[in-house]
Amino acid sequence: MSNDCITSTTNPADIKPGMASSYLLTLLQDGQRTDNLQDLLELVLERLAALPWMHLEDRGAIMLRGASGNLIQVAQKGFTEARAEFCTQVSLDRCACGQATRNGQIAFRECLGEATVNALPADKADNHYILPLQDRGKVIGDVVVFVPAGHVPDDAEVCVMHDLATILSNVVAHRLAHEIVGAKELELEQAKAEVIQKLGAASEYRDTETGMHVMRMAHFAASIAKT
Repeated sequence: MSNDCITSTTNPADIKPGMASSYLLTLLQDGQRTDNLQDLLELVLERLAALPWMHLEDRGAIMLRGASGNLIQVAQKGFTEARAEFCTQVSLDRCACGQATRNGQIAFRECLGEATVNALPADKADNHYILPLQDRGKVIGDVVVFVPAGHVPDDAEVCVMHDLATILSNVVAHRLAHEIVGAKELELEQAKAEVIQKLGAASEYRDTETGMHVMRMAHFAASIAKT
């Protein structure tokens, strides 16, 4: 992240593109406290759409790489039904989002249909940024944010997008790690419960065997006494 792109501020009215990172960090404080990954991602989209220093449209998506390597849409806002369905799962060679994920580089596209394979016909003219999300040098997904038709990016805006990608990478990676730890803890608790249940069953079996042995010995002793 370039220090030239960061200037602290507390007054939203004074926000400029160069101040994006600090302001976005403030906006994401609520997101850091969310317990649900889906809620966090949707909150991020809302914040992106509402940033006062950018002419962003109120639509976008966050895609994360699944076990197969494909991009899976985990949050979206403002998509048509056709676009939402198209972006449900995207292979890395299918469209610009996949290409940006492969390259790990921020990309700007004038429409979703450009430079894509099996491209979705644009429901209207689209300009959008694709911001790869990275964790320890690996691309884990990307964020797509839309700007008005005919928009031409400038150097300051691109700088903002680089800062934005870094911030969102950190937040999403942290949330994913939290979710993974939670899932492993749940698996551990389930495994622990299963072990306890098996130990209990084994104990009951041993108690039953001991009881039957005592009964057999008592019967044997009684038989001896009668002889």
